[in-house]
Amino acid sequence: MKNNLTKFSKKVHCAGVMSFDFGSDPIYKEFSDFIDKINVLVPAKVYDYASLDGKVDQDVRICHHYKDIEDLTSKYPEIERFAFHFHKMMELTSWEYMEEHKMTNLDAFDFLEVLKYTPGGKYEPHVDQYTGDREVSCIIYLNDVEKGGETYFPKTYNKKGQPIKIKPKAGRVLLFLCGHSSLHAGLPVKKGYKTVIYTFLCQESSNEGMRESLYDFR
Repeated sequence: MKNNLTKFSKKVHCAGVMSFDFGSDPIYKEFSDFIDKINVLVPAKVYDYASLDGKVDQDVRICHHYKDIEDLTSKYPEIERFAFHFHKMMELTSWEYMEEHKMTNLDAFDFLEVLKYTPGGKYEPHVDQYTGDREVSCIIYLNDVEKGGETYFPKTYNKKGQPIKIKPKAGRVLLFLCGHSSLHAGLPVKKGYKTVIYTFLCQESSNEGMRESLYDFR
């Protein structure tokens, strides 16, 4: 059944980690198929804190990506429809996240990055860099993964004292704090594939130089 984004469920896994489920919608597969068709994905790099010059390191990260899907809009106008849908999902969930965590200073999203993991695809435990403007990491899962591919938090525990593990599911949105409090990994995809949209909830006013790359939702 097509989801018109008026209804979704939410779950607080622990302080700082929340997930939201919008249910299935044909647009997720339409976007994934479109990205495969135009063949723009390249191997994703690994970055350290001291440099913006990343490198491909398959011991750490195995996936393909395109950094900013909206860069493709002039050549592929269809992207605008997909980006609008993803931004709407992020707006709805971000308001809920900020209300739950008493956050009032976030007002923008960073670029929409698409990533695809095929069997063996993974990302070893790491932290998303807290840069002053990026404060919350946001993942939109675009498909159900047959086996593996969970987002795993080895040092963040649920109410049962177990490390949090989020299963990829089409229409699921995951939000969690950037920085060392949220060490996480993309576990290897064992069967099928995983396609996600990745972005960040930001303070637009804290980084004037990046203003053009941010999407203001207030």
